[in-house]
Amino acid sequence: MAPPYGLHSGKTLRLVPPPQVAHQSPAARQPPAVPQTPAGRRPVPGPAPTQWRWPFAAPRPLDQLVADYASERSGMRFRLPEQAPAIASAAGQVVYAGAGLAGYERLLILRHGGGLMSAYSFDGQARVREGQRVKVGQPLADISQAGIRARALYFELRRNGAPVDPKRTIR
Repeated sequence: MAPPYGLHSGKTLRLVPPPQVAHQSPAARQPPAVPQTPAGRRPVPGPAPTQWRWPFAAPRPLDQLVADYASERSGMRFRLPEQAPAIASAAGQVVYAGAGLAGYERLLILRHGGGLMSAYSFDGQARVREGQRVKVGQPLADISQAGIRARALYFELRRNGAPVDPKRTIR
């Protein structure tokens, strides 16, 4: 997405990278060469988040897991403890904040360094807005309890558009 990161009716949102071309020459499949600096050292890649947290505060977050990451499900669903807000799993920028996508209640999408994005779907009130920069652990949303439904949060982590198992990134 290009700034201002707005999503509007009729606009296509693609969360999966386009398929690779099946028939490429061996040279085309090689990663591009990394340019050398004058001292012969490789340049340092751009900033990527190094500190990750679960998307809410709890002594044992995985005890709150309702639906785990699986090949047919791109994210995880958690039952949140009383009064626990959704928090930023890593520092980043809010690139989407809204309720306009089918299949999600309210949705926040954060862009982090290194091609990583995190998504938070919930029923409640967002505390952040599009374009805002957030710090790791910063409250993103207050989660409500609707009738008999438990306070829930759906969380996804993606690298270059492909789903990533959050348990491989968050310890």
